[in-house]
Amino acid sequence: MAQNLNSTDLFGAREDASKTHLDGTRPVIVRVDGVGFSKYTKHLQAPADDRFIDAMNASARALAERIPQVEYVFVQSDEANILILPSALGELPYGAGQQKLVSIAASVASTAFNEQRSADGGDAAAAFDGRAFNIRWDEIGRYFLWRQQVGWANSMTMTARTFFSHHQLDGVGVNEVRRRIAEQGTDPDFTPDGFRNGRHLYKRMTSGLSEFVNTRTGETGVAAFTRRKPYFADAPADGLDEFVDGTVAELRNAS
Repeated sequence: MAQNLNSTDLFGAREDASKTHLDGTRPVIVRVDGVGFSKYTKHLQAPADDRFIDAMNASARALAERIPQVEYVFVQSDEANILILPSALGELPYGAGQQKLVSIAASVASTAFNEQRSADGGDAAAAFDGRAFNIRWDEIGRYFLWRQQVGWANSMTMTARTFFSHHQLDGVGVNEVRRRIAEQGTDPDFTPDGFRNGRHLYKRMTSGLSEFVNTRTGETGVAAFTRRKPYFADAPADGLDEFVDGTVAELRNAS
């Protein structure tokens, strides 16, 4: 088939016109959310389903492993938020292409989630969407604290729905929700800490010595190394913004 060069130019231009790029000198937040998860989670154990949490954790780990330059991940409810820091040369993954970054992140999260759900015998037909945007350096900690606060409030509502109908909770503030749960003789914080406060993957600089073998001479030696080591844990109930800002400062100083 003969190539239509006019069409190549035309539709190539159309494609290029829709491409948007992020600022490679500033940090980037990517947030992925479950699509239609109010229906997907309808038959899960309420308020906190361990297998669902495991699947979200798998998505968080996969995002950190498969997307370059991810330094921090916060996961709670049906969303995962990842922090990408620009390289020393002011570069972001995938040429800073916003659409490509979002589509890859959503794909990675969906695949990892469904693989874990399948392994647990659950519904492996979930999908995620996403968004990506630049953020100022001094806004990073505040952003993750905001997402934690939103998730914490949602966890209270989910807990309350084991006692009250959606109609009974309509327009009720989180403090009143907690009071009503307590009136049922239940501690509002009886759910796992990671369910209420979220979980996070963070990195710390570690150093040590490593043995190596010279492939040319066969001689062994020891070399010093410094690397970023990932940790996964429940997020702190207080001071998440300070924790994240401290983590970012440590990683920037080591770059």
